[in-house]
Amino acid sequence: MGYIYLPALLLMAPFSILTAPIGARLAHRLPVGILKRVFAFMLMGLALQMLYTVFTA
Repeated sequence: MGYIYLPALLLMAPFSILTAPIGARLAHRLPVGILKRVFAFMLMGLALQMLYTVFTA
């Protein structure tokens, strides 16, 4: 339990359980091209955030 931050676990687990079915339904309804674009933009955003953190720290 030393590497698990319990407050974050207690907050994230219920919301993950509640929103997982919504995400699965959305993934089945959206066309593959849109899903790929959304995922690509999300990855680019995360990469930019990491670069910003590295160069401003």
